[in-house]
Amino acid sequence: MMLPACQTLALQFDRGVLYMTFDRPKVRNAMSRQMVEEMQAVFSVIDGDSACRALVLRGAEGFFCAGGDIKDMAMARSSEAAVTELNRLFGRVITQLDQLSQTVVAVVEGAAMGGGFGLVCVADIVLAHSGAKMALPE
Repeated sequence: MMLPACQTLALQFDRGVLYMTFDRPKVRNAMSRQMVEEMQAVFSVIDGDSACRALVLRGAEGFFCAGGDIKDMAMARSSEAAVTELNRLFGRVITQLDQLSQTVVAVVEGAAMGGGFGLVCVADIVLAHSGAKMALPE
């Protein structure tokens, strides 16, 4: 299996399990457009690949995911079409994750907010630290 090169995700494949770590800790692992596109690319590679039995999602440095990156959202607000396109992009990645053939495990530490909570909602198994916070602030 040839995983794509990623700048916002740390990927480690070990004994049939792909560990995907959201790796933007300075912004509490908020999902940028680039991160969402990288997730799509990874999901496309692993879906249906029997060598990968499970996908484990987690965030770097004690934060799961703060949701969508505010900078990307601000840029998208330049037009209604841009906002719609960004929302549809995230909708596609959530659908793709939900329909993966692998078992999806979310390991939640810190906060899972907005879109980060959406990722948690479509996981098959959720392991949450006792101090984890999950919410839809919008």
